[in-house]
Amino acid sequence: MFTGARLREVAQLVPSDIRNEGGIWYIDINADGEKKSLKSPAAKRRVPVHSELIRLGFLEWVEGCAKQLRLFMSFTHNTKEGYGRNLGRWFGTFLTKIGMKEDGLVFHSLRHTAITRMRQASIELSLVQEIVGHERDTVTDGYFGEGYTLAQKKDAIEKITAR
Repeated sequence: MFTGARLREVAQLVPSDIRNEGGIWYIDINADGEKKSLKSPAAKRRVPVHSELIRLGFLEWVEGCAKQLRLFMSFTHNTKEGYGRNLGRWFGTFLTKIGMKEDGLVFHSLRHTAITRMRQASIELSLVQEIVGHERDTVTDGYFGEGYTLAQKKDAIEKITAR
């Protein structure tokens, strides 16, 4: 929920995809490496790591995975769905175990929540689109300018709350 990332994007992450620039930790969502893919060119992006994930020990966990090929080694590759298929299944089982499973509640719901929370916090649509890897709607947004800085994205990501 704190990244707005797609199922496949999360499942295919490798330890070196978690990086730091100027004191800002971010997830480099890319197709660099074996069996990694992106939905579209806009899906290649840098998403700051939310402070709540850092507080929960995400960076230490990533450090512990440094010698692994991927962050989530238990997810096998599927030709149609990449590494995401088993993450989706795991998530459904997890929801059932904690008594939260209901129709329509799936891993992708976390992405919807991230987008909703940023929009409710009055984050510009084009910034939300850049964070979540959506194609930009206009010529101005899609072809001109350098995009948003990591600091701007970090400020937007921090508007996502668990409330």
